[in-house]
Amino acid sequence: MLRDILLNEKIEYFAAIPYSLCRAGNLRLYGQIPCDTYAVFMLFPYYVEKTDPKLSKFSAVYDYHGFAGIVFEKCEKYLENKYPGRYFKGFTDHSPFAEGEGACRAGLGIKGLNGLLINEKYSSFVCIGEIVCELSREELECEGIPLGDGELRLCEGCGACERACPAGCCGKDTREGCISALTQKKKDLSPAEREAVRKSGYLWGCDVCALVCPHMKFTETPIEYFHRGAIRENAEDVIAKMDGETYKKYPFSWRKREIIMRNCEILREEKQNG
Repeated sequence: MLRDILLNEKIEYFAAIPYSLCRAGNLRLYGQIPCDTYAVFMLFPYYVEKTDPKLSKFSAVYDYHGFAGIVFEKCEKYLENKYPGRYFKGFTDHSPFAEGEGACRAGLGIKGLNGLLINEKYSSFVCIGEIVCELSREELECEGIPLGDGELRLCEGCGACERACPAGCCGKDTREGCISALTQKKKDLSPAEREAVRKSGYLWGCDVCALVCPHMKFTETPIEYFHRGAIRENAEDVIAKMDGETYKKYPFSWRKREIIMRNCEILREEKQNG
């Protein structure tokens, strides 16, 4: 059954909600989905304990899109063989749905003030994927997939993430000055932006709001895919020496290597000036 495929891939958290409870993400994709489907949301925990602290946990391991593709291929093949002629398709990141909200409504966590999903076991160190299934509620239950109640649960709003955010943008509609956004910015950084990155100590991404959350739990992922490529130390040297194929396996590869090497230069300036 579908449940066995997910569990075999070490995916512990998954549940379905009907299309009607899924808010649109990508409008073009959303309009292509049959309205009588369910979305089986699932979490891909990626936290590996001992990685270089200059990289956010997300960027210190292989890009989750690769793992999601493996899972979706297995699930789609199984479903298409068992239920021929119906619609089945996996999505992650580039999705028809607002994934964080969908996962919350499926019961996989609560929505934090910082906009992140907070899971009871893996905190916010999870990525979200979903398989859209043209199945009935009864068929999903036979496949071992639990059904979410559709309630959108929010965190208590303690404000820890807002107070700790280096850019002061946590909990707001704008990402202006967000360290994660700055480390990924294609254009040249202004002196103020360089200083912000320098002070943060991050080469790529930012984990500050997740790390200060009172719901934080440091639970390592059971998925070997993420452990296999973990950058554990000397990130600057490791990334500089990567061949092209290896570089493509990491989340920061959506930008040319020059961008993250620019950030390496900024942090080296901090060491020299310090």
